[in-house]
Amino acid sequence: MSLYEDLQDSGTIEDGIVIEGGKIGKMWEIRESMINSHSRFGNTLTFDISIPIAYMEDAIVTMRKKFDEIGINSCKKYSANKNENHLRYVTGFGHLGDGNLHLNVVVDKYNAETTALFEEHIFEYAKSHNGSISAEHGLGSIKPGFLKYSKSKEMISIMKRIKDKFDPNGILNPYKVIPTEI
Repeated sequence: MSLYEDLQDSGTIEDGIVIEGGKIGKMWEIRESMINSHSRFGNTLTFDISIPIAYMEDAIVTMRKKFDEIGINSCKKYSANKNENHLRYVTGFGHLGDGNLHLNVVVDKYNAETTALFEEHIFEYAKSHNGSISAEHGLGSIKPGFLKYSKSKEMISIMKRIKDKFDPNGILNPYKVIPTEI
């Protein structure tokens, strides 16, 4: 019996894909094409979060409901075309086995106001499920201000002190990872 069958029989997993015969390249092609397929419907905002595996599907479903509750789904105010909804889809994929979810929000056109709402709700969800606002792609120069969703003020302060110790002149990755204000 294979490992896959053992895990399925034990109830550890419900479903999965077994790739045989050198077809791994095709699987990666399908995975990589997801973002490109989103672009047919609008602009894609991708949120790289890390949450416990048990909450992967719930994150997508909860965000769809949350965005509907706050009126982004049906609100024409944010739409580039007033006859269409601003929010098109909320989807997810990633390295689900290690808790890394690429949560994708497809909108008709980028809008700073709704992006701020998406960030707030998605990062709050990650925080409330003991997750992180950044998984594999790191914080970079875009997310330092959101680090508060994943780390306490004390932890951010310790991170800053460590960085200052190793980089007293602030020349290594300036303005990245550590927020300028704690």
